[in-house]
Amino acid sequence: MIGRRNKPTEVKTKELIYEGHLKPEFGALQLDEIGTGEIAAFRASLVEKKLSEKHINNILAVLSKALKYAVDCELISKSPKIGLYKVERPEIEPWDFEQYARNSQGGDE
Repeated sequence: MIGRRNKPTEVKTKELIYEGHLKPEFGALQLDEIGTGEIAAFRASLVEKKLSEKHINNILAVLSKALKYAVDCELISKSPKIGLYKVERPEIEPWDFEQYARNSQGGDE
């Protein structure tokens, strides 16, 4: 689902996800034919392609948003559950003032 407030890069990413993953997998199906089993099989195919969990989450998030929008528009009665991977964010190490001063002047840390 591409919203009006999406940045151009986000629009492009969603279009690529749709064309490269969602359309080939679900394009021939009616919205009410996309259920938990189809989504589980799709997720398994993404894992087989050795995509990262974050990339798989991004793809599934686009699918989830589209299905939830279909519910809002009353095209389907409910959206199937789409479980996302729990991906840990890398820990951010703050710089001290000296490191910041060196790096903001173009020097090496």
